[in-house]
Amino acid sequence: MLLRRAARLTITLATLATSCSTRHGLPRPSNPAAPRETLLEAARLAGQAGDYATCRRGYEALLAADLHDDEARAGLARLDAWEGAYARAEAAYRDVLLRHPTDDDVRAGLFDVLVWTERWDDADAVLAEAPPTHRPILLGRRARLAYLQGNVTEAQRLLAQAERIAPNDAEIAVEKARLVAQWARVTSRMITSSNGAPILGQTDLSLSQAVHRLRISFESEQGSRATSFASGWAYGATYGLAGAWTFAPGWTWEVKAALGAPAMMVPVLRLDTQLAMAIRPRWSSSIGYSFRRFADGIDTHGGRASLGFTFRDELRLDATYWLTQVRMRTATDDASSRQVQAFGLSAGRTLFPWMAVRAGYAHGAEAERSPAVFQLLDLVNDSFYVGIRFTPSMFVSIEPVYTLVLRGRPGQPRQVQHSVELGLAVRR
Repeated sequence: MLLRRAARLTITLATLATSCSTRHGLPRPSNPAAPRETLLEAARLAGQAGDYATCRRGYEALLAADLHDDEARAGLARLDAWEGAYARAEAAYRDVLLRHPTDDDVRAGLFDVLVWTERWDDADAVLAEAPPTHRPILLGRRARLAYLQGNVTEAQRLLAQAERIAPNDAEIAVEKARLVAQWARVTSRMITSSNGAPILGQTDLSLSQAVHRLRISFESEQGSRATSFASGWAYGATYGLAGAWTFAPGWTWEVKAALGAPAMMVPVLRLDTQLAMAIRPRWSSSIGYSFRRFADGIDTHGGRASLGFTFRDELRLDATYWLTQVRMRTATDDASSRQVQAFGLSAGRTLFPWMAVRAGYAHGAEAERSPAVFQLLDLVNDSFYVGIRFTPSMFVSIEPVYTLVLRGRPGQPRQVQHSVELGLAVRR
């Protein structure tokens, strides 16, 4: 969410210089009056500085003086889009585009509004209706749509074509910066617990490469894991591959498989699949299934479902439910097989283009990550976490996270667990 918002803010600022400036492709009077040019420049600069009230007054004054000033009308449409008045911005853009169908700046502004409201088919149609030109601004928009549809290779091709035409274009540079084809992430984690439990250290590594609509990843988890409620630990390592196929904006199917060392409480086989779905604008959901086989004779089958809502690209709310069956493979009595469940709530908000915060709470049995024997011991967790994502550039993010877990049997003293982790992600 943070990267999307940061890219959106950067793109809109770059676009304002085009769509609201005197370089706009709309016709103007042959002898423009000085006050009009002054108002246009003042409105443009006010918008770039974030002074939307002054920007709006400038454009409205121009329209009051001349209702046919489509340059001011397009600038006002851009401002409406920035402030979230998407319906009004779309209507204004379409009105101007009817009179100036060859104006690529206006068409690009309309495309932005449709993408921000997740109307992918309409955005595609707006680009398809453009006259057959190779202007960089539309090539950049076509690249963005291809990227959102999951076709990274096509997006790279379009941006390379646009860059050859205009190597110093600011908007093309922005589109190129937000296109991510390779990922690398490393996370270090330290876990301390009460009741004399040992301090645990863990490291996760993930490397990804996107080709066309497919993202291929290598993942590993290494470190010490608890083997009992109060004490004991074992070193564990898992190595796996993952593939994610994006077949529409917001729709991705992912499959993971991993093998682990035959150590206590380390899954020797882990399978996972998930389908992410953009069910409607601002709403997303996912369903998933996981299987774990442990060397000490325990299998787990888990299902999960989640629902998320994003408010104005700033606040995201998520709810997740887990249902897991834990079974001893060598046992035959009913007590060796049981179902455990958990639910979680989380909220994240973008505070600045370079910083976002997220916090969450979960209650129930930890069957997804913790040793499966904990569920057979009837342990219940209440966990709280808070994390911050710093994005000093489009290519790097730093993510510290703190987690507090209260674990124990119902009605008995609970173990307190503190976890501190630091993640570093690099994209290009």
